Amino acid sequence: MRDGEIIEKIASIDEQIHDLKKLVLESGSRIKEEETRAAAKAWLAEAKKIEKTGQKQLLLSLR
Repeated sequence: MRDGEIIEKIASIDEQIHDLKKLVLESGSRIKEEETRAAAKAWLAEAKKIEKTGQKQLLLSLR
């Protein structure tokens, strides 16, 4: 994964965080809260994947 791709992924995740926060603030029902939790868990999983990939890429570039 190139640096530009990592930056794009991070920007996408930042946008998703903003959308999740907005959804939580607007949420008035239990269903939306559950959807928000599911989306947050999915976001965290994706962020962890990107973090691992970025760390590997950084280590490879330092060699």
